Amino acid sequence: MRRTLEDIIPPSRRRAMEQQEQSSEHGTEPKQPHPPRTRRNSYKPALIAGVIIVLAVGALYFLSGASVTIDPMTNTAPLSLSLAAYASTTSPLPFALVTVEKIASQEVAGSGTTNVTQSASGQLTIYNTLSHSQRLVKNTRFASPSNLIFRIHQEVTVPAARGIIPGSITVPVYADAAGSEYNVAPSPFTVPGLVGTTLENKVYAKSTSAMTGGYVGTRATVDPATAAVAQVALQNALLPDLKQSIQKQVPADYLLIPGAATTTFSAAPTEVASTSGKALVREDGVMTAVIFPQAALAKTIESHLMGSYAGQPVRIVDPSAITLTPVGGFPNATTQVFNFSLSGNVTIAWVVNTTQISSAIAGKTRSEANTIMSSFPAVQRAYFNLRPFWVSTFPNDPTKINVTVNAPATAGS
Repeated sequence: MRRTLEDIIPPSRRRAMEQQEQSSEHGTEPKQPHPPRTRRNSYKPALIAGVIIVLAVGALYFLSGASVTIDPMTNTAPLSLSLAAYASTTSPLPFALVTVEKIASQEVAGSGTTNVTQSASGQLTIYNTLSHSQRLVKNTRFASPSNLIFRIHQEVTVPAARGIIPGSITVPVYADAAGSEYNVAPSPFTVPGLVGTTLENKVYAKSTSAMTGGYVGTRATVDPATAAVAQVALQNALLPDLKQSIQKQVPADYLLIPGAATTTFSAAPTEVASTSGKALVREDGVMTAVIFPQAALAKTIESHLMGSYAGQPVRIVDPSAITLTPVGGFPNATTQVFNFSLSGNVTIAWVVNTTQISSAIAGKTRSEANTIMSSFPAVQRAYFNLRPFWVSTFPNDPTKINVTVNAPATAGS
């Protein structure tokens, strides 16, 4: 008998083989296991997280910062003071004068013409730097920069100097000849009779307004009533123009307060108009104002209002709320002391030095900064803002601290 040998196959493997044979008979391939998937996009979450972190850090950087908002110390009070200001710039309260001049004209019906020969005239202030008074005789000559001669018609005595302040006197002067060329602008004048003597540079003169009235030629004539009506209209037109122009003459660190200006009007010579049968009525307006250094005026006022005031920098919040009234007349170029009174309601505000504050609190905590701010007399209240919210210390660099000052309330608000 023939024997055959068969491999001994475990039952589990045998079943698998039988299933494979059956699949082959039915024309189907056995299923192959899927290969493991590769993690092709596994880096994306990490990248997104990194971008978010960078953006968050950047946002904190740009939104971070430190700021301080200051309410300045103020003092509001009714004002009723009598004060004195001085021409000397070294005095506690100096004053200065500014002047503007405008001429306006209006065409009216003429009543004819007339031939005119007229000399110019004006005001001249004579100065004396000598320690004794100086007498000038009648008809003393004064020469303009272009050597035009003007004379005084009366003898005058110029007061002696007081220390470094020259003595002075203002007098009328008259041109030596007729003609419009003598209508010279404000200028320095010399005294020809003193040239070559020891007094040549000791006595001199200046005009603060133009010489006027010089004319030779034909001038239109106007009925007096017509001229009077035109002059009133011209004055009304000139006044706002003069006010606007005088403000432009005030330096940035000076104040012109209400009541501190005076205006004079005078009829300028009429002229023949270009229109046949017409004449030009002309009006000359001159406005002179007293101005004060605003820091000095504010300090002077506050020293009268508050006995404990220690001279810190202050300013007047609303100068238009106070009014000046001259006492004993309005000053001129020769005035050394100007007495006046002030009335109204005034608000004085302390001047806050923002640079000093930012330097003082740089690198300090909130509580330290609060203590430091109490040492600044100009600060009434301070508000701190540190970003992000968990930061409790100001930056070490003062330029990174933004300090702003709130506008103080005025007396009427």
